[in-house]
Amino acid sequence: VVVELGCWLGLTTDFLLQAAGEAGEESELTVFAVDSWDASFLLSEQREQYAHDETAMATLHRCAETADGLYCAFLCHLWPWRSRVFAVRRQSGEGLRAIRRIGLAPDLIYID
Repeated sequence: VVVELGCWLGLTTDFLLQAAGEAGEESELTVFAVDSWDASFLLSEQREQYAHDETAMATLHRCAETADGLYCAFLCHLWPWRSRVFAVRRQSGEGLRAIRRIGLAPDLIYID
């Protein structure tokens, strides 16, 4: 079990699942993906982080058009892994507390 903090569109999530499958053994890797998926927040509070990347900015602007745009983009991208990815739509600290409340002990916490 991996907990990924900060998932955005799920590119790292997808990579982790693919790499686990290519490790040569039957992988049952499960990822709890924690993110707020709030494009408006990213554009207002973390704009400088993405300003140099035209593709990222275009994606954020497109996804900010609806409240769930970035979240829906993540879900669509990870649809092939839907039985092994659990989206936790929370800020990192809240998400970790929620995961702990269900008794999950992750093997790895990845901060993206």
